[in-house]
Amino acid sequence: MRYQQVMGVRRGIRRPSLARRAARAVDVAITRVQEWMEGEDKPGALVTGYGVCGIVVLYLIIQILR
Repeated sequence: MRYQQVMGVRRGIRRPSLARRAARAVDVAITRVQEWMEGEDKPGALVTGYGVCGIVVLYLIIQILR
C-alpha cells in the first residue's frame, strides 16, 4: 500500500534546519557583541585608549621634529 504525502497531515515536532540554527547562533552572538560595544566604558578601557592615543601623538611629534 502506498501512502500519499498530504500537506499538513504530518504534524511532528521538527527541529529547525541547520542553516536556521546557525543563523540564529550568529544573530545571538552579534547582538551580544553589539550590546557590549554600546555599553558603558570601564575606567581601564578609557585609560588604555587615552594611553594609546597619547603614545601615537608623541610618536608623530617626534617624527615631525626629526
